[in-house]
Amino acid sequence: MEGSKIKIKSVLQFLLKAVIALFSLWFIVHKVMHRENEMSFFGFVNTRIHTEGVYSILISVIILMLLNWSIEAIKWKFLINKLTKLSFVRSLSAVFAGATVSFFTPNRVGDYAGRMLFLPVSVRIASLLSTFVGNISQLIVTLCCGLAAMALSLQHYVQWNESLVVTTRVASFVFALILFISFPYIRVVFKMPLLNFVRQRFPEYVMHLENYSNKEMMQILFLSLLRYSVFAFQYMLLFLVSGIPVVPSMMVIVALIFFIQALVPTLALTEFAIRGSVALMVVAPFIQNDEAVLMASFALWLINLAVPAAIGSLMIFYFNFRKE
Repeated sequence: MEGSKIKIKSVLQFLLKAVIALFSLWFIVHKVMHRENEMSFFGFVNTRIHTEGVYSILISVIILMLLNWSIEAIKWKFLINKLTKLSFVRSLSAVFAGATVSFFTPNRVGDYAGRMLFLPVSVRIASLLSTFVGNISQLIVTLCCGLAAMALSLQHYVQWNESLVVTTRVASFVFALILFISFPYIRVVFKMPLLNFVRQRFPEYVMHLENYSNKEMMQILFLSLLRYSVFAFQYMLLFLVSGIPVVPSMMVIVALIFFIQALVPTLALTEFAIRGSVALMVVAPFIQNDEAVLMASFALWLINLAVPAAIGSLMIFYFNFRKE
């Protein structure tokens, strides 16, 4: 009798994973194939594909996508190892699974749930804080770089008097510096009176944050900065593929695009529309080739979000849910 229950449970578990994986894969492919302007995108790529060096650049962007997510897997493995030992392969599978689930959720909150599937039940709740720390570190890097970019390019977007521009620049740099150096002390947030309930209700999970030293928190921040650099480099390569010349100021433009995108609530599956409009707005003072900008933005969305989400759906199907 007990054996029959175990078999039924195993079958139901398998079916659940199969349904999640197949639905996720179908939904992602459906959204990509029916994306507005996708034919324009592939047509545009077709006109550029025979340009010397384009094949090599596209391959490089795909390799960088794998590097991008590998860095995230290393960062998450580093965070989760305080709770349970995790191999790099399982960590990479978990972050891909997180990309799949977050594809359908606002502001990618499903990332937490997707990764939890690959952890023992006993540490899943505690892992939320670890994932939160990793995501916050990535957000802080994006905000810091964006604030610096805004300070450097402010004169191209506003017609303010010189004193106001200087004041805004100084304030942006100072705020970015404060954000950066305050990250190791993020655990102090849970000691605030407003979060007394959380601290009292889940003391063992809040105390989990104390396990990370300031040095370790800075290492996490460094990995986030490294991943951000890879992501930005991908964008610049795709601008190059689209026929937009890459100049030193392009790094400032990309940082500003990422900054605004981070502040706009969105779904990953609809993010292309937001990315495209934000990119057009930011590059307007420098680049007038709207089609090229939109195609670079779509390519980045496709390679860095849609493809990893598709891979994640297969990871959910392939790996058994880890048991305690």
